[in-house]
Amino acid sequence: MIKKGFLVIVPLLILAEVAVRILGIANVPIREANNVNGYIPLASQSGRFLLNDWSINSMRMISSTEFTTQNNEVLLVGDSVIFGGNPLSQQQRVGAQLDTLLSNSTSYAIADGRWSFKNGLNYIEQNLEEIKGTETIIFVLNSDDFNAPSSWRCMSDHPTEKPYSHLLFSIRKYFSPICENETPSHLVVPDYEYIDKFRLIKSALSETRFIVFLYQNKSEFSASITLRSLLDSQVLQYAEVFELVDYADMWDLNYYSDSIHPNADGAAALARILNEALRL
Repeated sequence: MIKKGFLVIVPLLILAEVAVRILGIANVPIREANNVNGYIPLASQSGRFLLNDWSINSMRMISSTEFTTQNNEVLLVGDSVIFGGNPLSQQQRVGAQLDTLLSNSTSYAIADGRWSFKNGLNYIEQNLEEIKGTETIIFVLNSDDFNAPSSWRCMSDHPTEKPYSHLLFSIRKYFSPICENETPSHLVVPDYEYIDKFRLIKSALSETRFIVFLYQNKSEFSASITLRSLLDSQVLQYAEVFELVDYADMWDLNYYSDSIHPNADGAAALARILNEALRL
């Protein structure tokens, strides 16, 4: 009986493994974990999740084109709102959508899921020479992004190597998504005062325009709660060093795919809003 069960289960597992690989369900970007970025996609990789393709360029940006400084670049910096994730193809993501709207500029995006403002600032500081001359840098931030920088925690969230079994990886990632691991001490990203670092970056990139776009989650938008009100007295301090931009009348509840992330229509709407912000 056990032998018969084994002869049935093993072929089914093999078929499931093959199906998961063909569908690309475990085909997600591989990251590097460190104590500066927390985690960041490895350079120069691409793949396909179901029907949705994704590309990472040599600067680790979620962009299908290579980054070159021609003094007309727009660089988006953010978390999963900008990264896009599995539900969106490369061309549906905010950076690619914005690129189609720009007439004399090229859009790029550097982001990862659960990145905070400080993770993004660390990337900019780490790559100052490469991005010097960039025309505009836009940080797309929500109310959770002003906290401590995010650190790497587990392979399910941000794998640092290709999984041996795509089936097992998929089961862990999509059916048991909670990371229970503590961040190893050598991978903890140190916290700091981001206004001080931002001023240093702004000084180094003196010709670059900096915009912070305040992105509301679904409950905040439903309740008409602006991030300006959540930031309270610190707004003036932030406004000293970068432009603050939030919504006008260009957003809708139907643009959310869940409690915070934009769907394809939302990503397109966000690109339109950012394009308008660039014209201010």
